[in-house]
Amino acid sequence: MKTRLKPQALLAIAGALMATQAAAQTNPASVRQSLQKDLNTFASAAMRHDSAALQSMLPKRFVFFVEPNRSLSRQEFLNGVVKTALSQDNLVVKIKIDKLDLAADGATGYATAITQGGVSDAAGKRRRLEVSEAIVFKWSHADGDYTLESAEQLRFTQKIDGKIVAASNP
Repeated sequence: MKTRLKPQALLAIAGALMATQAAAQTNPASVRQSLQKDLNTFASAAMRHDSAALQSMLPKRFVFFVEPNRSLSRQEFLNGVVKTALSQDNLVVKIKIDKLDLAADGATGYATAITQGGVSDAAGKRRRLEVSEAIVFKWSHADGDYTLESAEQLRFTQKIDGKIVAASNP
């Protein structure tokens, strides 16, 4: 017995094949590289104290979560980044995606961020500041573009001259 496919079935099969091909063309390594490059560009702008560049990189809807039940709007977050950058000399910011999960509608990146710089204490003595953070970044994905929607600080440790002065619970 010969089976004949209806035109609707052919369209469904063709659609499924096209979806499979599109998914296969999404290269996780190139997505990771692109998102890492964006984070590096953000870190570089922070080190240059370039508030205009920083603002251009985040959508107005961006939210930064710093602890349970507390979040910062895009502007509050940027004000904090600029204030931190301006209060330090020899600022170095490094952000590294340790793990990236991709989905059709976005990506979730688990990252480590290290910020180092010189600061003055109340007596004017120069101190070395280092802040290390575990952060989860979330990007939406539409029309081939990834947009950073939010970041959540999971943990942080702040050191001055190598001594821990503040930390969140792990």
